[in-house]
Amino acid sequence: LDSIAATAQVNYVLLEVSTGQRFQAGSPQAHDDEPVHPGVTLNVPSPGERGQSLGRLHIDFNRDYLRWQLARAALQVGLISGLLTLVLGVANNLMVRRLLLKPMGQIATFALALAPGKLPPELQLQRHARDHRDEIDLVADGFLTLQKEIAHYVDERTRHVAALARQ
Repeated sequence: LDSIAATAQVNYVLLEVSTGQRFQAGSPQAHDDEPVHPGVTLNVPSPGERGQSLGRLHIDFNRDYLRWQLARAALQVGLISGLLTLVLGVANNLMVRRLLLKPMGQIATFALALAPGKLPPELQLQRHARDHRDEIDLVADGFLTLQKEIAHYVDERTRHVAALARQ
């Protein structure tokens, strides 16, 4: 009983045998005849006779230690969760910058260069090779189509103005 009561998790141990004897170990001031905090009570079965009990073993746990362990575990989980959230947030930020903001910035720069009477250079996104097309590719294709249509419109307008000037 002393080795059980010596563990940090256990506050008090009481063994009541069927002959009426009581053995106890641990902190007696934390425990009266009847436990205030029930803890765990286990029946000690007789090795030879089924259904017979040699006594009862009552273990009262050290609640302060268990609360401390619970708080420590909760703090560990919180710290690990916070660290994981931070790492995933940084990774997400880097991926968004690389995959979304950089190409969209190039498209925005291209769009700002669109002006009447001047044709900007062809839009070429600087992106890593991929085996699929995504929404940014569709936006870039739309801007390229717009640029070609504007160039075609400017050419048509120039030809019509020249034709009118000849008449």
